[in-house]
Amino acid sequence: MRVETVQDGDRLAHLVRTYRTSMGIVPGLEARMVRIESRHGDNADIVRLAAVLDGRMVGSTVVIAAHQTAGIFLVHVTEAYRRRGIGAALTAAALRVGGERGMRSAALVASPAGELLYRRFGFTTVSEYRLFTFPA
Repeated sequence: MRVETVQDGDRLAHLVRTYRTSMGIVPGLEARMVRIESRHGDNADIVRLAAVLDGRMVGSTVVIAAHQTAGIFLVHVTEAYRRRGIGAALTAAALRVGGERGMRSAALVASPAGELLYRRFGFTTVSEYRLFTFPA
């Protein structure tokens, strides 16, 4: 398994397809999400990472570096590939990206499903949030 940066077209569409399930995004909105993601453009602040196993994208995360903090979002592993260390590899890669960009701390937006994993990295719960659905 390797973790690689995703920047463009088809790879970006695969990244959205990978994380949309954990975000509750229905398949019909997938193309719209790809357009939104492509408008961000990869720059010094946003890095999208994909976990690739046997040529298939099986996990993803997004790192946004701002205010000396690496924000780690959308850590997702395809259900059939969970419990193989992929989430840990993505989290470690995201922390490395933050460190390479000079960030002094990291904030993680996560679901309860990953809580044990993230605690092993030293994350603690600071706040809770609610997810809302996208309008159709």
